[in-house]
Amino acid sequence: MISGSPYAIAQRLSGVIATVSLVVLFGVRSVGAGQVGVPAAGGGVAPVSGSEWRGQSRPPEDDLFSQAKACLRAALGAKVFDELIVEATRQPDLDERATISFCQWATRGPSDMPVYDLRSVFNPQLYPPNYPSAVIGTGGQSWFDLMDLLDDDVEVARLKRAGINTIAFTVLYELDQWGVPTIARVKEAANLVIRARIRGFAVYLKLDTFSVEVPCYGSYAENLAAWNDHERRGAITLARLAQELNVEYISPNNESEGALQSGCLDPAYSQDSGREPYQQMLDPAGEPGLTARVAVVSAWHVAVLAELRTVFHGQVLAHFGTVHPEAYVPGHEGLAFTLDHAHLSAEAFRTHVRTTYHSADSAARKSDDIRWLASAYFPFSLAGELGDADQPGYDPAYEPDHVEDARMRGMQDAYTAISVEEAVRVQGEPWYGGYLSQGWIDTGIEIRGSKSEFLLWARFGGVTPQDLSVVRTKADQGFAEAQAALGLMYDLGVGVPQDDAEAVRWYRLAADQGYTNAQFNLGFMYDTGRGVPQNVAEAARWYRLAADQGHALAQFNLGVMYDTGRGVPQDDAEAVRWYRLAADQGFALAQFYLEAMSRAGRGVSEQDDADAVRIGSMI
Repeated sequence: MISGSPYAIAQRLSGVIATVSLVVLFGVRSVGAGQVGVPAAGGGVAPVSGSEWRGQSRPPEDDLFSQAKACLRAALGAKVFDELIVEATRQPDLDERATISFCQWATRGPSDMPVYDLRSVFNPQLYPPNYPSAVIGTGGQSWFDLMDLLDDDVEVARLKRAGINTIAFTVLYELDQWGVPTIARVKEAANLVIRARIRGFAVYLKLDTFSVEVPCYGSYAENLAAWNDHERRGAITLARLAQELNVEYISPNNESEGALQSGCLDPAYSQDSGREPYQQMLDPAGEPGLTARVAVVSAWHVAVLAELRTVFHGQVLAHFGTVHPEAYVPGHEGLAFTLDHAHLSAEAFRTHVRTTYHSADSAARKSDDIRWLASAYFPFSLAGELGDADQPGYDPAYEPDHVEDARMRGMQDAYTAISVEEAVRVQGEPWYGGYLSQGWIDTGIEIRGSKSEFLLWARFGGVTPQDLSVVRTKADQGFAEAQAALGLMYDLGVGVPQDDAEAVRWYRLAADQGYTNAQFNLGFMYDTGRGVPQNVAEAARWYRLAADQGHALAQFNLGVMYDTGRGVPQDDAEAVRWYRLAADQGFALAQFYLEAMSRAGRGVSEQDDADAVRIGSMI
């Protein structure tokens, strides 16, 4: 709960709204190997210079750049780090001085990663497992960007303000030349885990594979047995890594029922009812193939659990792609499932969510009253899946669909609002375990900086109805930040009935005062025809006002308009200019669009091509 005087509350709320409203305020900083730096006065990264920490009682705060602070947190523990560095309540002893000197020295050296490798300094005993009463999490596939974010004090505060207490991501396994399972990119995975742990987040690891296929050399039964053994040995490898790092939660596989739809396995696993996909989603028990696959995977989870317990002492979940009311995983601490949007309308999606949560309740009760965890995956663009060479669905010929991406960006907010609202509705039930919002900074999802982030903050960030009422008071008094916040509340139905016309009214009051976020949001309402007649030229006008003030999403949307000639004259050079401005602030989809224009030779110079190659290497 936010405490303090009404004016102080309003100021703090306004600060939150200003941060989480639709703008990426803090661009992802990239620190190259062999060069560790601190933010320069004019932006960018400047080399560390000047004062040495050796021989000083306490390092100067300005020299504690992010990598060194991560090193110190990992080595000293949160309590000692706060005493010596944050609060400066005592002097370091000799061992602590040595650690401070080491971190100052080591983080300046060359590295094969853009972040410092914390494995050699991390002391897991200083960070025992921490289990929140309900998991509120996020994560994604952009590991180095997530590490960079977790090294940033402001970004960590932003995550926690949204109620985030858990970082979740998928680890891949592969088979070496002798057929032994190994964790792919284990160094990077460990560093992401460590950075989450030292920041006070719980960690949830899921196991998957892109390279190991279902064996196809024997009978159906033999192939299944061999596949199950691959998965079992991979799960034990994950469990050992998780135990070494004091990870809280693991799932020994991730959505593996999908892999059973193989020509090398029993055709019954691929049997389809022939119903429409939406009907299948509403009644998974009516799908014979899915029912058979879930039974096989459930049995595998139960069979491998005892062996997992011998090497991992945290909580074990069973993560399904589709929750099925007949999933049966007794002995586990919970079951998890991926909640996809399937491009449904808002009304159909709400029915889908309620049915899914009901199925999860049924499965959790049957599995000896364990809890369930929803993992929301709401991409608004396929760029992250089809445009990323590291993903199994990579298509080198993929070109983004600007119109569909824009439509789905708005739908993403609706999907988040509905799924969060329905989760909040069942929070008091004993089988509810939490909510994950995947893709915090992933290309084509990017929860950070969206209305979805505001929703997480409003629902899970400890905000009360009394706190929200302060926003209205300050809005009535003419404060632009509060007016923009109240517009968001009406836009999303947070604390007030959802009302597009009221959202537009409050956005306009703030926008007329030059408030950047409100200018963008008002442009979006004109762009989509919500609360006002659709007018793309007027949308472009408001986007430009926000873009000129540095609003990343406004810059991106204006780039799309010039790219497609929608609302403004078509102009490749202007599209590139605005995409670049958004990309330079770390907006991932703008980076992808800019690279696509470079490949097509549209509106770019030789320097632009070089920049696109550099930016493309970041995503």
